[in-house]
Formats: sequence, structure tokens, C-alpha cells
Amino acid sequence: VLDTNGTRRKLSAFTPGRVTVLSFIYTTCTDASGCPLALAILHDLRQQLEKIATFRDKVRLVSISFDPEHDTPDVMRLYGGNAAAVRGGLPWHFLTTSSRRELTPLLDGFGQDVTITEGGVPGKEPTVYAHVLKVFLLDRKGRIREIYTTSFLLPQMMINDIKTLLLEDRVRVE
Repeated sequence: VLDTNGTRRKLSAFTPGRVTVLSFIYTTCTDASGCPLALAILHDLRQQLEKIATFRDKVRLVSISFDPEHDTPDVMRLYGGNAAAVRGGLPWHFLTTSSRRELTPLLDGFGQDVTITEGGVPGKEPTVYAHVLKVFLLDRKGRIREIYTTSFLLPQMMINDIKTLLLEDRVRVE
């Protein structure tokens, strides 16, 4: 994957060691019940998690783009805005890949289906990525422990699941 500085890194640099909330998004998504909804809920989740001091060094958020042709590291940095730039708080990494070929194994590994409809007129008709909204909860070993879809993408439910995973590791939770 590529981070917002364009540095090539292994996805495994962003999955083990902390409980990870991982989402696949694309910045030009206009489906109100898709990527924009996930982004809003994850912002809310992050704000709630930051109120619990012990979570700051035990939890991270990761968003990976479906659209490497458009969502360059610079675009992902702008899309992440302050959430991507904050230092010292709960980290949120906005990642992309350099090509669809590099993205495909990630999508396959997470079981994230995507149907791509190429835009008909470059610059006027965007490429559309049809997908079921999924947000993955990974434990500190990087294993998928929960998959949230639109109906269950609730910050308090996610916080309770994060607390449970941390308790499994005997991490004190406030």
C-alpha cells in the first residue's frame, strides 16, 4: 500500500499490534449509504474513542481506497484532512495502492466484492465502484473478528466490540 506521503509499505504495518477498524472507500463515492456514511460514522467513532485515554495507543483506523487511479496519496491526504494529520491522537491512516493489480489481493483477502463500471467519458463520467459497505474489526494479531455492514455500523456497538478484544488481551479498559 501507499501511505499519504506516497511511501510504499506492507499492509501488515497497519494491522497487527493494535485493534484496527479497517474500511475500503473511494473518495468520489456519492452513495449516501456507502463511503460518505462510513466516513461520518468513523469520524464519530474516533471522537468517542479519543475520550478514552487508554485507547489512543491500542486502537487505529485504516481506510484503503478502491480507486488507485484517482485516489493518489495526495488525494487520500486531502480526503483524510485533519483526521489523517493529527499527531498524538488515535491514528487514522488513509491508504491507496499504485494500481488495481496491487489492490485486488487486498480485496480478495478481506472478501470485499467490488464491481467496477468504467466511466464513459474521461473527466465527465466517473468510474463507479459498486460494493457492499463493510467495515472490518481486526484484533491485535491482525485477524478479522467482526464485519459491520450498514445496519450494524453503530459507534457504540463497535466500541463495545473493541473493549471486548482489548479485554481478551487483558488490557485495562476505562
